[in-house]
Amino acid sequence: FMWVGLLVLFISGILGGLSPIFLKLGIQEFPPLMLTALRFALATIVFYPLFIRQKPKLSRQDVVVLFTQSIFFALNVGLFSIAIQFTTAIVSQILYTFVPIIVAILSYFFLKEKLTKNRIVGLTIATVGIGFLIHQSITREQVLTFGTPFGNILTLCAVFSWAFYLVIS
Repeated sequence: FMWVGLLVLFISGILGGLSPIFLKLGIQEFPPLMLTALRFALATIVFYPLFIRQKPKLSRQDVVVLFTQSIFFALNVGLFSIAIQFTTAIVSQILYTFVPIIVAILSYFFLKEKLTKNRIVGLTIATVGIGFLIHQSITREQVLTFGTPFGNILTLCAVFSWAFYLVIS
């Protein structure tokens, strides 16, 4: 059974990595938020029978926590689906590599986790890299490679939303 689990994990990793490419292709036919709504409607149809089968009992506090988490999740997905129109799939995923650094910083402030020397060095390197990408997107010759500043900044907003979602979760 372990091999089946690893295979499913591997396949889901590949499909998750292809998501920006499929989204970029899909927004050529549908408006970005409509495409996102269709994706989630399909997922709801597929997973709802599994959800009601378990009959979870949620308290009022559970609902409030889930609602708060859902806001950040929805912001991430919505912002990304709009941003991908204005940036490249590659740069969008490179910007998402900044998530662990943001999570480390947010965890330091909200969860009182320690920032080690390695984390600080990683934060510095990642920040320089993000700055380079944003700077390159400002020069008009590099828009096809690095996307537009608007698309990259919107993607960064989605990245921060995802990081907040992870910390709150």
